[in-house]
Amino acid sequence: MVTMSQLGLVYQAVQVASTSPPVRTRRCLFEALTPWKRADYSVVVAKRIESELVVDLRGRPIETLDDFWDALAEPCGLPEWFGRNTEAWRDTIQTRGISEVIDSYDVLVVHVDKRGVFAARNREARALRSAFSGQQSRLVVHELL
Repeated sequence: MVTMSQLGLVYQAVQVASTSPPVRTRRCLFEALTPWKRADYSVVVAKRIESELVVDLRGRPIETLDDFWDALAEPCGLPEWFGRNTEAWRDTIQTRGISEVIDSYDVLVVHVDKRGVFAARNREARALRSAFSGQQSRLVVHELL
């Protein structure tokens, strides 16, 4: 892949060798790049763009994990046979292959209020939060105003 410093060196070399105006010099620079280098650059840029599925549950009362599963079922496309526990959720968001909706996005972001199950410091809440740890999912818990 061509770095910006390498491009600068190519630009200077072309500018010295050319007697045409700077506009032509810039055009020569990019014409000098081989197609695979230009294609490689566009592939790298495309990999940086991620699609996110954002599920905003703020304002919904989520007192239990059952409330959480009920709230997620429709926007995340969870099947009826979904296990409704943190291990099943971890498989859904990290391993994938359970929800076509979640699988069609690179990242899942769930927003919730810090109340109910998310205000408690119980084992279930910790397990649920830890299921979100990873590059493919984020749980954002918002303080109540």
